[in-house]
Amino acid sequence: MSALSVVSPAGHEILNIGDRPDAELLAKLPHSSALRLGAIPVRREGESVVVAMLDCENIFAIDELKATLAADVIAVPCEQSLLSEMLQRSYRRSDEIRKIARVLEQELSQHQVTMSSAAGDATSAEDAPVMKLLQNIFVDALELGSSDIHLEPGPASFRIRQRVDGLLQEQRVDKVNIFAALVIRLKLMAELDIAEKRIPQEGRFVMPLLEQEVEVRIATMPTAYGESVTMRLQVKSKQRRELGHLGFNAAQTSVIQKVLQDPQGMVLVVGPTGSGKSTTLNALLSELDTSERKLLTVEDPIEVEVERATQVQVNNKIGLGFADVLRVALRHDPDVILVGEMRDKETAEMAVRAAMTGHLLLSTLHCNDAQSALPRLLDMGVEKYLVAGALRLVVAQRLLRKVCQFCAEPREVSKADLAWLSSFSMPAPSKYKEGKGCHHCGGSGLRGRVGVYELLELSDELGSAMLENQLDTFEKQQLQKNSLWVSAFEKADQGQTTFAEIRRVLGNAEGLTK
Repeated sequence: MSALSVVSPAGHEILNIGDRPDAELLAKLPHSSALRLGAIPVRREGESVVVAMLDCENIFAIDELKATLAADVIAVPCEQSLLSEMLQRSYRRSDEIRKIARVLEQELSQHQVTMSSAAGDATSAEDAPVMKLLQNIFVDALELGSSDIHLEPGPASFRIRQRVDGLLQEQRVDKVNIFAALVIRLKLMAELDIAEKRIPQEGRFVMPLLEQEVEVRIATMPTAYGESVTMRLQVKSKQRRELGHLGFNAAQTSVIQKVLQDPQGMVLVVGPTGSGKSTTLNALLSELDTSERKLLTVEDPIEVEVERATQVQVNNKIGLGFADVLRVALRHDPDVILVGEMRDKETAEMAVRAAMTGHLLLSTLHCNDAQSALPRLLDMGVEKYLVAGALRLVVAQRLLRKVCQFCAEPREVSKADLAWLSSFSMPAPSKYKEGKGCHHCGGSGLRGRVGVYELLELSDELGSAMLENQLDTFEKQQLQKNSLWVSAFEKADQGQTTFAEIRRVLGNAEGLTK
């Protein structure tokens, strides 16, 4: 646990300085008062409010906070640098969001203003309050490095939650009556049916923000208090990620580069949603991007522009799906084919057959680890002999939060962690570090993310084992020295991540049998 965490008498964590303070509490304490008192309200704890303060002994400040917040105060110590960072980060957009929310609420309260007119039409009204509110939400998300935005309605308020480095940070807005206008505007931008609120819908749109083009993939879901909205943010970029910058060790890089030299076969990148599969896939493609090769990609969406590649954007609304493109892809004589994701039997079968007929095929699959990829393909209905003949390499991955480089300090490994390591036959780390918390990481001690990987290279021996239904034993032997756990422990040994972060992402299992 971070040195800046505070534990209640009951033994549970009540404050992590890196968390985003509750917007409802921030609304009660003006920015000027927070600066004067050297304090910031963080969250509610039962009937009390947790407040980070420079001087926890200042009874006059505490009394004023009690009166302003209309609640008892649990004062916890906070360093000046951290408090300054929290004040800047918290009040930066929250004040603007609340101001615009009030204007929008006033407009909606007037009888002559309808929800749709407040939201604006599909092509204009950039100055409408609802559009300003959305722009502030999106800009805040980009500045924080968020991958997703969740808008969730409640009975008296709604939540704005942003996923940063894999974890959600929350704000609350008490103007719940403006939530429907936000949803309508988002639906108009994504060309969804604004009258349909009973079934989920999906769509996308592009917004210019901070001199960047951001593609937003939106999904709605009917709930007890209205439609919940989840948005995935993808910054369109021409910048390619190099394989050597993703966290592969030397042995893994060597295996990947060897397999990519094969003129045919299938390479799969697997993992759950949000594990960085598309980034790895594009890094693999960049290794193959030469003037001698024809590259063809089928993506949803196109995330990185590749100079020499023929890139196709899937559009299911007009009947242009992954399988539809693959049917004609071979007529364009590609050397390398990238399929963004294999979602169904038809796409998987066509991809496998392409990999068996003189093409190198790269794709992703949703499953937990490398050894799950083979049964996953079989469950999709692909014939066993096709998988055995086509699949060359499976790369499984996860993303772990990194120790903040600005406040990292060497730490002694606990006896419990040493025992845990020994169950994996791993030695004690030599360069283990943890972050003490600073203004760069918001006090969490963690900043940014790094990939951990396991590779399963399919040889003729493994193909035979597959056909003879002996996969389980063979795969475990292959993965003994090349698992996600081993990769994660290597990162901890190098001082890049912590054991707590490994447990959070991979679990608390013992040994490599999984």
